[in-house]
Amino acid sequence: FEMDKYESGIPISTSRGCAHLCIYCPVQTAIGKKMRIRSPKSVVDEIEYWHNRGLKIFGITDDNFTFLSERVHQICQEIKRRQLKSLTLACGNGIRADRVNRALLSEMKEVGFKHVSFGVESGNDHILERLKKGERLSDIETAIKDACDIGFAVTLFFLLGSPGETKEDLQRSLDLALRYPVYDARFYNII
Repeated sequence: FEMDKYESGIPISTSRGCAHLCIYCPVQTAIGKKMRIRSPKSVVDEIEYWHNRGLKIFGITDDNFTFLSERVHQICQEIKRRQLKSLTLACGNGIRADRVNRALLSEMKEVGFKHVSFGVESGNDHILERLKKGERLSDIETAIKDACDIGFAVTLFFLLGSPGETKEDLQRSLDLALRYPVYDARFYNII
């Protein structure tokens, strides 16, 4: 392959599966509920392989990259140890707000993560409960604020048409999307 013609970077899958119970998500059906997680060494071996060939842009394709924060910490430490410089890393597929904190986000930023996406789904706790999201709006807002403050390009994913959602609920989601200096907010129809 003529890799210099691929400007979007190298996709890397560091885990598969999802143990969460969100009612709208097809991941459990398509990939499975059981988490299968690559070791930090394996992940950084792959990054280093491409880095040594001059490619430094990577998109993490996981649905649950930050599921185990200690593993993310170990990946960041291994990137630092190997002195892999000038990386551009992105979690564009979405990470859970309840699986990050300011310290972890700061460490990710330090090693080259530039973009994170959060699956917000709704700006209302009662809709999040109906969706069995397992997160509170306060945790979601804290993660968004921290990521924006640290300097990430932040994308927010929302759902439209959740069970019991009203126009007022939708307005609260829109208000949330406008409350922070995010890079992008995307609204999808629930299927």
